[in-house]
Amino acid sequence: MKNRTREYLGLPISELESQLRSCQDETVNMRFNLATRKATNYARLKVLRKEIAQLKYFIDMKRRAGQDAV
Repeated sequence: MKNRTREYLGLPISELESQLRSCQDETVNMRFNLATRKATNYARLKVLRKEIAQLKYFIDMKRRAGQDAV
């Protein structure tokens, strides 16, 4: 996780938001596939939720620091 944290610190808000949308889309698809029993990897859903929370944290942190233009 530490490497991902360093990666997120160096990215602009627009890229973080793009990754957030991608993770949210993947979460929706994963939930659908789990409900229809096309997928069985429940652990991936937990990882996605944590990644979404982490992305939201860094987006908020950068906005509060006034780095919207970056």
